Amino acid sequence: MSSNGWQVVDTKQRKAEKQQQKGIEKKKLQKQIEQERQKRKEEEERLSYSGWGPEDEDAKKKKKALKAKLAQQKPKKRELPQVADSNPFTAATIYTQLRAFEEAKEKKARAQQSALEWKAKEAERAAEAEAEIKRRKEKERKKKKPKKPSVAHLSAALDVASCRTYMEELSSRYPAKYDVQLMALADFFESKFGKASLGPAKLLDEKSFARKLEIPYAYLDDAVAEALQTWLATVPPTVMAEFTQFLLNEVFSAEKNHKTSGIGLRMLLAAIARGFPDVVRGAVDHASFVQKYLGDSPATYPKHEPNVLSEDTALLRANFVPVLVWYFGQTIEDHPALAFDLWAEFLLPFLLVSAPETIRTLVLDYFHLLFTDVGGKVKRADPVVTARALERLAAYRESVSENQLKKGAINPIYLAIENAIVWRNSSSVHNYLNVYLRRAASANKHVRDEAQKKVLRALAVDKESYQTWDSLYPRYVLQSTQVILFLTDKWDKYVLTQDKGTIQASDVAETVHNFLYTNEKLAESHYRLTTRVKKGAKAKKEAKADQADVEASTAACRELLRRTGAKVSVTASSRPTSRSRAQHAAAASSRASSASSSSSGFLGTLVYLLLFVALVAAIAVLYLRQTQPETYEELLRTGLAYYREGQAHAAVLTAQASAKAQDLLAQAYELKAKYMAQAQPLLAQASAKAQELLAQAHELKAKYMPATASPAAAVAGKA
Repeated sequence: MSSNGWQVVDTKQRKAEKQQQKGIEKKKLQKQIEQERQKRKEEEERLSYSGWGPEDEDAKKKKKALKAKLAQQKPKKRELPQVADSNPFTAATIYTQLRAFEEAKEKKARAQQSALEWKAKEAERAAEAEAEIKRRKEKERKKKKPKKPSVAHLSAALDVASCRTYMEELSSRYPAKYDVQLMALADFFESKFGKASLGPAKLLDEKSFARKLEIPYAYLDDAVAEALQTWLATVPPTVMAEFTQFLLNEVFSAEKNHKTSGIGLRMLLAAIARGFPDVVRGAVDHASFVQKYLGDSPATYPKHEPNVLSEDTALLRANFVPVLVWYFGQTIEDHPALAFDLWAEFLLPFLLVSAPETIRTLVLDYFHLLFTDVGGKVKRADPVVTARALERLAAYRESVSENQLKKGAINPIYLAIENAIVWRNSSSVHNYLNVYLRRAASANKHVRDEAQKKVLRALAVDKESYQTWDSLYPRYVLQSTQVILFLTDKWDKYVLTQDKGTIQASDVAETVHNFLYTNEKLAESHYRLTTRVKKGAKAKKEAKADQADVEASTAACRELLRRTGAKVSVTASSRPTSRSRAQHAAAASSRASSASSSSSGFLGTLVYLLLFVALVAAIAVLYLRQTQPETYEELLRTGLAYYREGQAHAAVLTAQASAKAQDLLAQAYELKAKYMAQAQPLLAQASAKAQELLAQAHELKAKYMPATASPAAAVAGKA
């Protein structure tokens, strides 16, 4: 507060104190006057006591003497100015008031004079304070702070010879102690770049994402970088991986606490990532490292529903993921395949969960840089990692609607990976057939149709896809049936020519024959044993459902063979081709062996009993064949033919009806959503219109149909 403000407050306080003192003095004076009046009244009452009679002369004398005595005891009256009023008390009061008024006037004048003096002093003090502040500011301006050196300046000052000499001294001083050597090297680089002006918070503030990844390694001299790479090559990879984890922890702490710049540590991290890609993979694959900074392993993320992160976990990832993105980005230029593997393994899950927007932006920038500049090199990525990335993206695409898919950023990423890795190299398409075949029977119509077309495209481009389909068939019987039905339905209309190949009828027929053989093996071994081992209604229901899938697949395969013109009759005696005979035998018997291995002694007894019944039935059949061989064979052949044909047609019709029902159900849901959305505004308008009409009806009723008066009112009216 300024000096004027303090002066105003002081003056008001003084005035209040003076008024309070004046009121106190006035009350004291009034009290004294009242006390004198009360004494006089009491004395007069005492003198007029009834015990003194009027005829008592002695009493009169005593009374007179007492009055004289009291008159002598009265104080002398002050000399008052001559006033018109003859009442002495009134005159004294007026004089007292005039005197108090004059004293108050004098006090007010003195207070005003003191206030003016106080104001002048406060103005002098304020002027002195302002002058002191100006003097201090001028003194601070004269002291210039020294500028911090830039990263480029410190890098230029780093001598190659001294750096090489220091590393050689470390090797000779601490032989075979690589962890100590690396820690000393980290201290050396941090001391060289610790005073740089480029703080850790500015490392990710550049406009270009590629520029973010180059800082600060771009400032390091090429000769120093080469000497550093040569020396690091002598360190074992396991020790270097542990040292990399230590550097990442330190950089993350520097990024979080802002106590040190961490630029020297980033120099070492970039050098290790660019020269030793195996170390990068070994450092981030450690379970404790992933659990500490990423919360959960990316492989455990849900595939169909986004994961909701807690507040603490989201904050930790928001702080650490930029460091991880920068570290992985060091491998984009020299090792793009590894860069994509790291992105798919550790960064892609952040797009499928409710991560902060800053994390999603960094992950998308990383992906765009990877596929914009070096997309051609990414095709050498690990097929296992790429297939896992496609599987995650495909699962996410399957869990959302088509409209949400068009608005989001997942679909462009999925198509970019698919075009750059899957379809660019035709010889490796079979590695990704599992992704498409798994969704050939999806509930989403657009996902199901797309998956079926992609399976046919894979068969046309890569001939090894037939063999892969053979090996996957026992696990995806229902999905394979949907693909076969789709191919049967579109055999004449669907264009089978794809990119560099064509779906050949002979290859399709050969694969379908293998499917039929597998179905017979599955029907004979697996499903019978499953119904015996598993007990309960649920187990039997599952076994019946699996058996129905196999029967539908058999019918669909026979129908497709008719369309291709191949031989339809495939019995248990026929065998698959040499291409997949061993695989089909293993696939068909693997599921049966899992059930038969757990059978008990009771199951063995039951098997022997069934064998005995089969032996008796065989003897009966032989007896019939010997007595009436021709009639028996003809009837048996005709009955089996009619039975198989009817079963095949029924299964085909059932599968087609099921597919058609799914399509109609999907269309019904779409129409319901569409017309319900259109009907909502109409219902609202109709409701509003009905309310208006109802209000008008009430008004007309009140106007033209007044209410009937009560009997009491009628009587009162007559009166």
